Amino acid sequence: SYIDWQPSDDPLLRGSEVEAHEALHQQRADKRQNASALLQNPRLAVFPQAERIVGTRICGRVLDVGCGNGYASSWLALNRPVEEIYALEATHSAVESLIPSTLSHLNVPAGIVKPTLGSFNQIPVTSFFDFVVAMGALHHSTNLLRTLQECAKALKPGGFLIAQEPASEDSATNEEFLARYTAFEAFYGQHIQAGSRDDHFFRQCEYKTALHHAGLDVLHFKPFRPLGQPIHFLKL
Repeated sequence: SYIDWQPSDDPLLRGSEVEAHEALHQQRADKRQNASALLQNPRLAVFPQAERIVGTRICGRVLDVGCGNGYASSWLALNRPVEEIYALEATHSAVESLIPSTLSHLNVPAGIVKPTLGSFNQIPVTSFFDFVVAMGALHHSTNLLRTLQECAKALKPGGFLIAQEPASEDSATNEEFLARYTAFEAFYGQHIQAGSRDDHFFRQCEYKTALHHAGLDVLHFKPFRPLGQPIHFLKL
Protein backbone atom coordinates (compact mmCIF):
# COMPACT_ATOMS: atom_id res chain seq x y z
CA SER A 1 0.00 0.00 0.00
CA TYR A 2 1.07 3.61 -0.47
CA ILE A 3 -0.06 7.17 0.18
CA ASP A 4 -1.62 8.80 -2.88
CA TRP A 5 -1.15 12.56 -3.28
CA GLN A 6 -2.51 12.35 -6.85
CA PRO A 7 0.37 13.73 -8.94
CA SER A 8 -1.83 13.56 -12.05
CA ASP A 9 -3.52 16.72 -10.76
CA ASP A 10 -0.24 18.68 -11.03
CA PRO A 11 -0.19 20.65 -14.32
CA LEU A 12 3.57 21.23 -13.97
CA LEU A 13 4.41 17.52 -13.99
CA ARG A 14 5.14 16.58 -17.60
CA GLY A 15 3.96 13.27 -18.98
CA SER A 16 7.27 12.62 -20.75
CA GLU A 17 9.14 12.94 -17.45
CA VAL A 18 6.81 10.50 -15.69
CA GLU A 19 6.88 8.02 -18.58
CA ALA A 20 10.67 7.98 -18.71
CA HIS A 21 10.93 7.33 -15.00
CA GLU A 22 8.10 4.78 -14.96
CA ALA A 23 10.20 2.67 -17.31
CA LEU A 24 13.39 3.27 -15.32
CA HIS A 25 11.83 2.45 -11.94
CA GLN A 26 10.16 -0.70 -13.28
CA GLN A 27 13.44 -1.81 -14.83
CA ARG A 28 15.21 -1.36 -11.52
CA ALA A 29 12.42 -3.09 -9.61
CA ASP A 30 12.71 -6.11 -11.90
CA LYS A 31 16.45 -6.48 -11.22
CA ARG A 32 17.91 -8.14 -8.16
CA GLN A 33 19.17 -5.26 -6.02
CA ASN A 34 22.56 -5.24 -4.33
CA ALA A 35 21.53 -4.20 -0.82
CA SER A 36 25.01 -3.27 0.37
CA ALA A 37 25.61 -1.07 -2.68
CA LEU A 38 22.41 0.90 -2.01
CA LEU A 39 23.83 2.15 1.28
CA GLN A 40 27.19 3.06 -0.28
CA ASN A 41 25.79 5.89 -2.39
CA PRO A 42 28.22 8.83 -1.96
CA ARG A 43 25.33 11.28 -1.67
CA LEU A 44 24.60 9.87 1.80
CA ALA A 45 27.74 11.59 3.10
CA VAL A 46 25.73 14.81 2.88
CA PHE A 47 23.64 13.87 5.91
CA PRO A 48 26.34 13.82 8.63
CA GLN A 49 27.93 16.93 7.13
CA ALA A 50 24.59 18.75 7.25
CA GLU A 51 24.06 17.66 10.84
CA ARG A 52 27.40 19.14 11.86
CA ILE A 53 26.46 22.44 10.24
CA VAL A 54 22.95 22.76 11.66
CA GLY A 55 23.86 21.30 15.04
CA THR A 56 21.19 18.62 15.26
CA ARG A 57 20.57 15.10 14.03
CA ILE A 58 17.95 14.34 11.40
CA CYS A 59 14.91 13.20 13.34
CA GLY A 60 11.14 13.46 13.59
CA ARG A 61 9.06 13.41 10.42
CA VAL A 62 10.95 13.54 7.10
CA LEU A 63 9.93 14.03 3.46
CA ASP A 64 12.29 12.52 0.85
CA VAL A 65 11.32 14.16 -2.47
CA GLY A 66 12.11 12.38 -5.72
CA CYS A 67 13.43 9.47 -3.69
CA GLY A 68 14.03 7.06 -6.59
CA ASN A 69 14.58 3.58 -5.14
CA GLY A 70 14.31 4.91 -1.59
CA TYR A 71 17.95 4.40 -0.62
CA ALA A 72 18.17 7.70 1.33
CA SER A 73 14.90 7.02 3.15
CA SER A 74 16.16 3.56 4.04
CA TRP A 75 19.49 4.87 5.33
CA LEU A 76 17.73 7.42 7.53
CA ALA A 77 15.30 4.82 8.85
CA LEU A 78 18.20 2.53 9.77
CA ASN A 79 20.59 5.15 11.15
CA ARG A 80 18.64 8.08 12.58
CA PRO A 81 15.87 8.49 15.20
CA VAL A 82 13.15 9.32 12.70
CA GLU A 83 9.45 8.77 13.40
CA GLU A 84 8.36 8.36 9.81
CA ILE A 85 9.62 9.14 6.33
CA TYR A 86 7.41 9.92 3.35
CA ALA A 87 9.30 8.53 0.32
CA LEU A 88 7.88 10.64 -2.51
CA GLU A 89 7.94 9.60 -6.16
CA ALA A 90 5.70 10.40 -9.14
CA THR A 91 5.65 6.89 -10.63
CA HIS A 92 3.47 3.91 -9.79
CA SER A 93 6.36 1.54 -10.47
CA ALA A 94 8.39 3.24 -7.72
CA VAL A 95 5.77 3.25 -4.97
CA GLU A 96 4.27 -0.13 -5.84
CA SER A 97 7.45 -2.10 -6.63
CA LEU A 98 10.83 -0.38 -6.45
CA ILE A 99 10.68 1.30 -3.02
CA PRO A 100 9.05 -1.72 -1.29
CA SER A 101 11.77 -3.92 -2.84
CA THR A 102 14.49 -1.67 -1.39
CA LEU A 103 12.89 -1.66 2.05
CA SER A 104 12.66 -5.44 1.97
CA HIS A 105 16.26 -5.98 0.81
CA LEU A 106 17.58 -3.67 3.53
CA ASN A 107 15.35 -5.06 6.27
CA VAL A 108 13.95 -1.62 7.11
CA PRO A 109 11.50 -1.95 10.03
CA ALA A 110 7.91 -1.88 8.83
CA GLY A 111 5.94 1.34 9.09
CA ILE A 112 8.78 3.89 9.19
CA VAL A 113 9.13 4.54 5.44
CA LYS A 114 5.85 5.31 3.69
CA PRO A 115 5.95 5.11 -0.14
CA THR A 116 4.09 8.18 -1.39
CA LEU A 117 2.83 8.78 -4.92
CA GLY A 118 2.99 12.51 -5.57
CA SER A 119 4.68 15.58 -7.00
CA PHE A 120 7.07 17.96 -5.27
CA ASN A 121 5.16 20.78 -6.97
CA GLN A 122 2.03 19.90 -5.03
CA ILE A 123 2.62 18.83 -1.42
CA PRO A 124 -0.76 18.77 0.37
CA VAL A 125 0.46 19.44 3.91
CA THR A 126 1.58 22.57 5.78
CA SER A 127 4.07 22.82 8.68
CA PHE A 128 4.19 19.03 8.78
CA PHE A 129 7.82 17.91 8.33
CA ASP A 130 10.91 18.49 10.47
CA PHE A 131 13.20 17.82 7.49
CA VAL A 132 12.84 17.70 3.73
CA VAL A 133 15.65 15.98 1.84
CA ALA A 134 16.31 16.04 -1.91
CA MET A 135 19.06 13.83 -3.30
CA GLY A 136 19.33 14.77 -6.97
CA ALA A 137 15.64 15.59 -7.35
CA LEU A 138 15.22 19.37 -7.51
CA HIS A 139 16.95 19.69 -10.88
CA HIS A 140 14.01 17.79 -12.41
CA SER A 141 11.62 20.61 -11.49
CA THR A 142 9.86 22.47 -14.31
CA ASN A 143 9.35 25.41 -11.95
CA LEU A 144 12.11 25.58 -9.34
CA LEU A 145 10.49 28.42 -7.39
CA ARG A 146 7.17 26.55 -7.12
CA THR A 147 8.90 23.36 -6.01
CA LEU A 148 10.91 25.15 -3.32
CA GLN A 149 7.83 27.06 -2.15
CA GLU A 150 6.05 23.74 -1.66
CA CYS A 151 9.01 22.32 0.26
CA ALA A 152 9.13 25.44 2.45
CA LYS A 153 5.38 25.28 3.11
CA ALA A 154 5.62 21.64 4.14
CA LEU A 155 8.36 22.35 6.71
CA LYS A 156 7.59 23.15 10.32
CA PRO A 157 8.93 26.52 11.54
CA GLY A 158 12.64 25.97 12.16
CA GLY A 159 12.70 22.91 9.89
CA PHE A 160 15.48 22.19 7.41
CA LEU A 161 15.76 21.36 3.72
CA ILE A 162 18.89 19.36 2.86
CA ALA A 163 19.55 19.05 -0.86
CA GLN A 164 22.35 17.68 -3.02
CA GLU A 165 21.97 18.72 -6.64
CA PRO A 166 23.98 19.17 -9.84
CA ALA A 167 24.39 22.82 -10.84
CA SER A 168 25.95 24.87 -13.63
CA GLU A 169 28.34 27.75 -13.15
CA ASP A 170 26.77 31.21 -13.17
CA SER A 171 28.72 31.96 -16.35
CA ALA A 172 26.91 29.23 -18.34
CA THR A 173 25.38 30.81 -21.46
CA ASN A 174 21.86 30.36 -22.80
CA GLU A 175 23.35 28.82 -25.95
CA GLU A 176 25.06 26.15 -23.84
CA PHE A 177 21.80 25.38 -22.07
CA LEU A 178 19.90 25.04 -25.36
CA ALA A 179 22.52 22.66 -26.74
CA ARG A 180 22.30 20.44 -23.66
CA TYR A 181 18.50 20.37 -23.57
CA THR A 182 18.09 19.51 -27.26
CA ALA A 183 20.80 16.84 -27.34
CA PHE A 184 19.65 13.22 -27.50
CA GLU A 185 21.04 10.80 -24.95
CA ALA A 186 20.74 7.19 -23.86
CA PHE A 187 18.55 6.94 -20.77
CA TYR A 188 18.37 3.37 -19.47
CA GLY A 189 17.47 1.82 -22.81
CA GLN A 190 15.61 4.87 -24.11
CA HIS A 191 16.97 7.40 -26.61
CA ILE A 192 15.46 10.76 -25.69
CA GLN A 193 16.22 14.45 -25.36
CA ALA A 194 17.44 15.65 -21.99
CA GLY A 195 14.84 18.41 -22.01
CA SER A 196 11.96 15.99 -22.54
CA ARG A 197 12.65 14.31 -19.21
CA ASP A 198 13.19 17.58 -17.35
CA ASP A 199 16.86 16.99 -16.62
CA HIS A 200 17.70 20.63 -15.95
CA PHE A 201 21.06 22.30 -15.34
CA PHE A 202 20.15 25.29 -13.19
CA ARG A 203 22.88 27.81 -12.50
CA GLN A 204 24.00 28.21 -8.89
CA CYS A 205 22.61 31.75 -8.89
CA GLU A 206 19.22 30.39 -10.02
CA TYR A 207 19.11 27.99 -7.08
CA LYS A 208 19.97 30.79 -4.66
CA THR A 209 17.43 33.20 -6.13
CA ALA A 210 14.63 30.62 -6.01
CA LEU A 211 15.58 29.60 -2.47
CA HIS A 212 15.42 33.14 -1.16
CA HIS A 213 12.13 33.89 -2.92
CA ALA A 214 10.69 30.68 -1.46
CA GLY A 215 11.43 32.07 2.00
CA LEU A 216 14.37 29.79 2.77
CA ASP A 217 17.58 31.06 4.35
CA VAL A 218 20.72 29.55 2.84
CA LEU A 219 22.93 28.22 5.62
CA HIS A 220 25.44 26.40 3.44
CA PHE A 221 26.05 26.31 -0.31
CA LYS A 222 29.28 24.96 -1.74
CA PRO A 223 30.75 22.28 -4.02
CA PHE A 224 30.87 18.93 -2.25
CA ARG A 225 33.53 16.30 -2.91
CA PRO A 226 33.82 13.66 -4.24
CA LEU A 227 30.79 14.36 -6.46
CA GLY A 228 31.82 17.93 -7.25
CA GLN A 229 28.22 19.11 -7.06
CA PRO A 230 26.79 21.78 -4.77
CA ILE A 231 24.96 20.88 -1.62
CA HIS A 232 22.51 23.26 -0.07
CA PHE A 233 21.53 23.42 3.59
CA LEU A 234 18.55 25.67 4.05
CA LYS A 235 16.53 26.79 7.00
CA LEU A 236 12.96 28.05 7.07
